[in-house]
Amino acid sequence: AMGEQEDELSQVVLVFPSNNGEGNPEMHAEATRLSKEGLRRCGSEMELAMYLKRGFDKKFHPTWQCTVGRSYGSGIGHEDGCCLFFLLGPGKQFPARWGDLHGLAITLFKTVGSSTPHLNESDRDWCKSIASEGIPPMPPL
Repeated sequence: AMGEQEDELSQVVLVFPSNNGEGNPEMHAEATRLSKEGLRRCGSEMELAMYLKRGFDKKFHPTWQCTVGRSYGSGIGHEDGCCLFFLLGPGKQFPARWGDLHGLAITLFKTVGSSTPHLNESDRDWCKSIASEGIPPMPPL
């Protein structure tokens, strides 16, 4: 049945109407993959938004936000190159549980200032040590 599901979604496309070149080809490819996967796995706009957000957090580092809907407007602040707006459709190609939809509009964006790298294990160990032992003295120059 997996082949049938892939065929079912082969006609579903993502359209990026913005000429700003937001995102990059890798982000567009991941949005396409996650959107189609999400249509199969999720049953609502909210679930699809969470699925896309978690997928982008995993691949492109947190913190991504996602809005999925049929009609909405937004004004957002985002990191340069980290905002994708796209249309997903046609809805008649979606799995039946999605009902009678023309399609969906999706915005994925990374919160401003959120690219601070996540701490690795040694960073976390150091943070724990200063929490219990205090900040080490400055070494002499």
